[in-house]
Amino acid sequence: MEKLEKFEEEYYFIKEHEIEDEVTKRALLYSLQVCVDVAMDVVAMLIKDIGLNVEDDYTNIEKLLNHKVITKDEATLLKQYNGLRNAIVHKYDKLNLEVVKEGLKRIDELYEIIIKLIEFYEKVEE
Repeated sequence: MEKLEKFEEEYYFIKEHEIEDEVTKRALLYSLQVCVDVAMDVVAMLIKDIGLNVEDDYTNIEKLLNHKVITKDEATLLKQYNGLRNAIVHKYDKLNLEVVKEGLKRIDELYEIIIKLIEFYEKVEE
């Protein structure tokens, strides 16, 4: 799946780098933003394929939780990453770098959820 490839490209960049200067900070913020964008795209694709109306990201996550596609902890993590992505995009000058670093550190957890969602998506497609 093309979306997984894009996620993994940015995921591996995040795993291999740390915020050392302005350039790596910007690159990592971009990679994190792309990872979350892909995650929300996969969530929306799943919503559509299980026959529900696609809405905003938070509502879509709730729908997956209500249909027992994801756990409460997974829904919470997806919402946290979505909020972080929104902060990166809209509040760049007021961004809390400690929150960003935590998001970068926990990227494995987001990756595991993406794999789970894609596996579920592939079953729905069959």
